[in-house]
Amino acid sequence: MTKDGTTFPKAASATLAGGNVATGNGGGICIENAFTEETYFDNDTTVTMSGGIIEANQAGTGGGLYMVRGSVTNAGIVNFTMNKASDSSAYGFYGNTAATNGAGIYASSNNATAAAQRYVVNLNGGEVAANVATTNGGGAFITGGAKLVVNGGIMDSNKANTRNGGAVYINSDGAEAVISNGQISNNYAAQHGGGIQAFDANLTVSGGNITKNESGTAGGGLAIRGSAL
Repeated sequence: MTKDGTTFPKAASATLAGGNVATGNGGGICIENAFTEETYFDNDTTVTMSGGIIEANQAGTGGGLYMVRGSVTNAGIVNFTMNKASDSSAYGFYGNTAATNGAGIYASSNNATAAAQRYVVNLNGGEVAANVATTNGGGAFITGGAKLVVNGGIMDSNKANTRNGGAVYINSDGAEAVISNGQISNNYAAQHGGGIQAFDANLTVSGGNITKNESGTAGGGLAIRGSAL
């Protein structure tokens, strides 16, 4: 992790598995800039995981990862990146649950879309699988100007049990997702977008496969409403 230009030691791989529970936000990891105290993220911050598993965590919002920019004016950019481990072992977000939105990942920049303030989640390969949200975004819920970048990897068997976006839900206010050469398969949403639901947001998909997803109402693979594709 790097904060204010200082790099702190980090393990090559981390595992957060087996029932971490937060009644509020971020069952596995919570990165939240809500205050100006030095103990919180108040300048540019980079969090990098090389391999590792975020699994079976529970929260109201953001079962695996909750990353939200607060309203403080001096908040900088935050980048969360998950890369392949050196030993090529499995890595990613597995079996996390959320009582509301974003079982695997929940990210919001508090409507900030400028490059100097945006919160970005980068997934380089790996899996987002079997995560279950009660409402929207089984795999990931991206809103408020945040950005999700997926390079390869698999998003499989995630569920939005009552609403939209089985694998990914992108919701307005300048939110963006860029998905390249990935596989989005076997995901389910009760209403729209079994694979991906984009609502007044920016979505780029290049290469890869969107296959065998299911929705209860419309857009088994992809549902777009007022979004730029």
